[in-house]
Amino acid sequence: MAERKSDKKIENEIEDLVTDLRSTLITKRLRAVRELGKLKYIEAAEPLSHVLNDRSRDIRCAAIEALFQISPPNLSTLIIPLTRDKSADVRLRAARALSGCINDEAAFEALVSLLYDLKDEVANMAAKSLSKYPINKLSALIKLFADNSWKIRSRTAMAITKMGRSAVEALK
Repeated sequence: MAERKSDKKIENEIEDLVTDLRSTLITKRLRAVRELGKLKYIEAAEPLSHVLNDRSRDIRCAAIEALFQISPPNLSTLIIPLTRDKSADVRLRAARALSGCINDEAAFEALVSLLYDLKDEVANMAAKSLSKYPINKLSALIKLFADNSWKIRSRTAMAITKMGRSAVEALK
């Protein structure tokens, strides 16, 4: 019976937090987003997906981080559109979150596109995230060495280097 009460309490807390997502106060929405992420409750992914388009950059960033913590099966579908956000902070967090989608081809392609981002910190995060992808993506990364931009070649080298010894061995 105590377990039922705790489940009910959690459900009530989540309901309250979801209600707070619709608040006009940014601080209230931000707290709700962060708390939902901490709970790692999979059902919170759907209401969090609605704040990914919030007018506040801070809310969008926090929502990405919360979804990354929850890791719903549709994470890449939710995050990929944010790789084109006007805010570099949002794109940076999107690049980090996509590191959790290593079996998703669309996420891989979005990260490759982010290697070309004008903000170095976004592009470098994309490279770090690409380094978490399986070795079978190595050939696609190697093709980027043909790019005219030294920055793209450097970021590609960073991604491959961070893949570790297995990537180096595969290159031999």
